[in-house]
Amino acid sequence: HGAFFDFLRQELLPYIEDTIGGDRSRRALFGHSHGGSFALYAMFSESPGRHTFAAYLASDASVSCLGVAPYRWEQDYASAHSGLPVRLHLSYATLGNHDTNRAYADAISQRGYRDLDFIAKAYAGTHGGIVPQALREGMGFACGAGP
Repeated sequence: HGAFFDFLRQELLPYIEDTIGGDRSRRALFGHSHGGSFALYAMFSESPGRHTFAAYLASDASVSCLGVAPYRWEQDYASAHSGLPVRLHLSYATLGNHDTNRAYADAISQRGYRDLDFIAKAYAGTHGGIVPQALREGMGFACGAGP
């Protein structure tokens, strides 16, 4: 995770923004399945005020495939920070990774992070089938369109 995230923030994002532009304050990271887990990793790996992205969209993340690692990311972050100034849209499929994602969402909610704008949402459907709706609603949420 770390090497890819370093490449993303140190090489790919600067290249894209230098080449075609963009608003750094409105960056959003979307990931589905293992990509959803990567979005959670990225969010918990940076300190408040130093987040590369303003919004993180984790769709049916493969939390259960990674053992305790996702919980460790969150616990390590919480042990150092009480605030999480980002928007997080965590979605999961009723016929996918529902139970593990719901439990992970509950752990984040119970932590009570200051400045976190957070929504956890179940979508009816299969693991791959929820992507269009999760992406559409997640991007609306990332851009500030309500919970």
